[in-house]
Amino acid sequence: MEHTTPAAIMDVIRLLFAYTDFMSGQDRDRHRIYMSFMLRGQWYCQFLEEDLQTPLPRKLRFASPNKVVELVERGGGLSNLESRQALDQAIQIGRGGVFLSLTAEQYSKLKTNR
Repeated sequence: MEHTTPAAIMDVIRLLFAYTDFMSGQDRDRHRIYMSFMLRGQWYCQFLEEDLQTPLPRKLRFASPNKVVELVERGGGLSNLESRQALDQAIQIGRGGVFLSLTAEQYSKLKTNR
């Protein structure tokens, strides 16, 4: 994996997971994907299609668990308090996964490996 600057990583996060309005008309245009994450010195995030078998090429890594939380928030993965508590527990044990609901633009960014 190429080395990227922290600023470049933040630009990718902002573009991938920009906050969007959740309106019923937009929901059908969303792509449901699964993100798994694991702590191995850094937080490694990998993405699968909804079928949980087809990997998406983009992989991300972060030094801070806060960036994982931010990514999940922007990807629509925290729908209630219970999902937030589950994410916090997964971060405590160093691994976990969550389904995200991405816009077409967010999804297309995960489908490219830049």
